[in-house]
Amino acid sequence: MTRSRWFLIGIILLAAVWMRVWQLETLPDGFFCDEASLGYNAWAISHFGIDETGERMPLYARSLGVKKNPVFVYASMIPIRLFGLSAFSVRLTSAMFGVVTIAGVFWLVFLISGFVPAIIAALFMTILPWNFHFSRIAFELISWPCMFIWGLAFLIFALKRGGWPWIAAGLFIGLSLHSYVMAMPFIPIFLPIFGMVYFKRLIPHWRWLTAGLLIFLLFAVPAAQYHRRTMSSEHYSYAGWWSKMSDQPLKVKILRLADNYIPFFMPEFLYTHGDPNPRHSIRNHGPIYHSLFYLSIAGIVTGLLPPSRFYWMLVTWTLLYPLGTALTNDRFASRSIIGSPLAPIWTAMTVWWLLKLLNRIRIRSLSWILQGAVIAGCIFFVGKDAVPYFRQYFTSYNQQAAHGLYGFQYGYRETLEYMESRRSEFPNLMLTAHNVNEPYIFCLFYNRVNPHYFSETHDFGYTVLRSFNFKSYTLDVPTLFAIHPDERIFFDSYKLHHTVKGYNNTDIFYIIEPLRRRPYYDEWAVRGLKRRMPSEGCTGDYIDPDARYPSAIETLTGPGYWTYPDPNPPIVDLQWHFRDSDPDYPLNPEYVEAEGACWMWFDSSASGTLEIFGSHDVMALWLNGRPIMEPTFIQPESLTLIPFEVQRGWNEWSFRACEDFGDWYFVMTLRQATGDPLVPSRHRIAPPGMDDYPRSPINSAINNKDLSP
Repeated sequence: MTRSRWFLIGIILLAAVWMRVWQLETLPDGFFCDEASLGYNAWAISHFGIDETGERMPLYARSLGVKKNPVFVYASMIPIRLFGLSAFSVRLTSAMFGVVTIAGVFWLVFLISGFVPAIIAALFMTILPWNFHFSRIAFELISWPCMFIWGLAFLIFALKRGGWPWIAAGLFIGLSLHSYVMAMPFIPIFLPIFGMVYFKRLIPHWRWLTAGLLIFLLFAVPAAQYHRRTMSSEHYSYAGWWSKMSDQPLKVKILRLADNYIPFFMPEFLYTHGDPNPRHSIRNHGPIYHSLFYLSIAGIVTGLLPPSRFYWMLVTWTLLYPLGTALTNDRFASRSIIGSPLAPIWTAMTVWWLLKLLNRIRIRSLSWILQGAVIAGCIFFVGKDAVPYFRQYFTSYNQQAAHGLYGFQYGYRETLEYMESRRSEFPNLMLTAHNVNEPYIFCLFYNRVNPHYFSETHDFGYTVLRSFNFKSYTLDVPTLFAIHPDERIFFDSYKLHHTVKGYNNTDIFYIIEPLRRRPYYDEWAVRGLKRRMPSEGCTGDYIDPDARYPSAIETLTGPGYWTYPDPNPPIVDLQWHFRDSDPDYPLNPEYVEAEGACWMWFDSSASGTLEIFGSHDVMALWLNGRPIMEPTFIQPESLTLIPFEVQRGWNEWSFRACEDFGDWYFVMTLRQATGDPLVPSRHRIAPPGMDDYPRSPINSAINNKDLSP
């Protein structure tokens, strides 16, 4: 290539670096647990020679209950060594993989079609959302298209030149199997098809080709062994559906595969809506641009005039790219990222075909003008799509994705810095486990915990549990607890020490000193489930548990008798209790109703206020057969207050609860007019006099009269 051409590709690659490195640590803001996991284990191996589990120089570091692919982990050791352990250094690894992928796309297209289409492909790859977005997040998947594109380029180069490029091709394609799990169904199909398409051209290179295959097998065998061992793991079982349908006919499996496969070629996924996960894309934008979608279709069509061997390889690549993720339960742009270079390459093929067609015009000046117009037009229309994408990414993406369970878990760095500064005052430091992802890894990452110590003790300096798991902790020693704002409701008294705020002035964490926990009553007899769609409401007659207690009702799984949920103070967890009772929604019943009852003895009549809160679901409540709460949406972050009066002797409480989707629980507190807890002298989960039915164990805070902190 001439010096000017080197200069042009250099400018594009420098622009790609700047776009991927600028504000890298804070955009996206926060740091997801997978990112922290990869960074911490790379740091641990590079400094101590072990991963967080204590395994020495592992091929696959184990973290978050799964094993991490080695290409990203070991590559990230370089920036971590240079810049220290930080969100920037870990994400810099992704940025470099993204830029090297662009260089690989340029070289591949250059080998096939020449400089002009190659520079077009590199330019569009630089601004492609699919590559750009994942180049700014420390997810191991970004290394897969990089390894594969260079492996494919070396295959094409080896066909032209012969010799050592076969070794390089075997190396890079072998490494691709260790870059991301989705390479396993892709590579074993792609390579044999490549061999069939180029079979005649492979024969003269059989010696070097054999050497390249041996290098590939050196990497492929341990990768295959690892994936074979882990196919039955809980993580694979959760993510995939094929093994769960082993007893289903092949036709059913094929239809399920088609349902997951076809949407990856539709506009809804590719450019209008994209991946719904906020970590994987900006809101309402697919992984490619509208213009690239149609230019790619044009490339597929024009490539048939006539088709080349490389054309059939691109078609194979296009047809295979969604295969891995179609075998899983989610339609993620992350799992299908091997398709990211296709739109720029197909567009380059469109440009190349048009340029060759216009080159036939005998008037050279007119030919050049028209060729320039084609290139300028493509750049204009793609650029027109790119401008609003980058405007949204750099102005509002943090507000969309920094917070929450499905975002980048913003707030842990500030939370841990504050709590570490108060460690000498508070022997007990606690982090909430409610609606979070693996908080322990942030303690390891930000506090740089020695992996030898952690692998031996499993102590990362904090206790992680849900604030409402009262039976799992006490407040006997000074405690500092980082909770979500909606968890304050579980405490009657606390001191707020620090608030971690996010975008739009949102409160992310409250760091509190709990002083007294909420009293509660959590012992009920329940039965169900019945199907109840939201449009039907949660209405119905009084359930009359005294009259109907011994009898069963017809439920989704047959006769339903009264049962007693395992205590999980202070919540009454209906979702967990009925987890196996909805055949349409295993482990998480949806669109159902249940009923419950209990009996309390009071030594004298009393009045007070019932406080109830819980998941976003509807409940109705009766006291001694009289409705005291009509069907009402209760909330997880605010109290519903119900006045009541109890009589001397036994009092019957009963409820009907209807679940739409998500969690399904409630918490109930009885208070006197003074605000003090109203404590029954005795209680039962069967009507008084029915000695054949079990009495409720005495183990809740109210029943124990345990109102201490």
